[in-house]
Amino acid sequence: VNALLGKRGTPLPIYAHNQDDERFRSLSYHQVTEAREIKAGEWLTIGPWQVSFCQTEHPVYCLAMRFSNQAQTKHLVYTADTYWSDDLVSFSGGADVLLCESSLYDEGQARQSGHMTPSLAGRLAREAKVKELILTHLPHFGDHQELMKQAKGQFDGPVHLAETGLIIEI
Repeated sequence: VNALLGKRGTPLPIYAHNQDDERFRSLSYHQVTEAREIKAGEWLTIGPWQVSFCQTEHPVYCLAMRFSNQAQTKHLVYTADTYWSDDLVSFSGGADVLLCESSLYDEGQARQSGHMTPSLAGRLAREAKVKELILTHLPHFGDHQELMKQAKGQFDGPVHLAETGLIIEI
């Protein structure tokens, strides 16, 4: 809208995969937004970050993201929607923060849904040797403190639940 009103000089970039060409092209709108393709295994500079991508285990094509500072000394990994994958272990390796989806309690059928349980998130954090785990994409039911307990059963580091207004310092 700002571009149409003359308040924005350049289109707002929207980064997305191009597995559905029609939807990807729809992200570019007049001079307001501009679709920019991302691919697994690729590195891009977005603002102050070097960002890389890893395909996840999900019924719909999805990419995890690794944000690293320019000096490659600080890293945040966001798993996006995914089930367990050995590729995610190496992709997440040594991250300061792992923002990991945990859509189901341990009793859930994670493999069929393409989503993680808290124990799997904790295992990923442990095996990837990350410093801190934040569970996100939480279920809409149950006691979320149980998610924390289940994740802590696999990971000895700090575990938090994502919440509105959470600020992460790396």
